[in-house]
Parts: sequence; C-alpha cells; structure tokens
Amino acid sequence: MALTSTSATHSSSFFTVLSGVGTGILNVLGRIAESSAMARSAEARGLQIDALNAKSDAELAAMHLRRDDIAAYVFRDIMYV
Repeated sequence: MALTSTSATHSSSFFTVLSGVGTGILNVLGRIAESSAMARSAEARGLQIDALNAKSDAELAAMHLRRDDIAAYVFRDIMYV
C-alpha cells in the first residue's frame, strides 16, 4: 500500500514539473511573439517617418504638419497617452 502511495506521489510531482516546464516554454514563446510584434511596429514607424521626411514642406503643410513635428506625429499614440 505504501509503495502505491509513493509511486503516485512521484508520478504526481513529475506531472507538476512537466506542467511547469510547459508553462515556461509557452511564456518564452509569448515573449518572442511580443518582441517580434514590437519590432514590426518599430520598423513600420521608421518607414512612416522616412516617407514623411521625403515629402516637401508644402505637402507637409497640406497635412497640417511641420517637419519638426514628424516624430511626434508618428509616435502620437504612445507619446501622449
């Protein structure tokens, strides 16, 4: 009887450890996905800044933008929250 109880305890702790490892792996994969999304967002913002900098002052004025305000415009959703 004690042998069965000990065996069940070892089995139970094994699955607990295995579950913890699985959770850790999922957390790491989630962080990788989040970092990848942040990198894509940063790249997109950089491309938007480049595109706006390529416009003439007249084109920017038509958008109600000054060249000095391009970065603030591109990052407006996170700068002024």
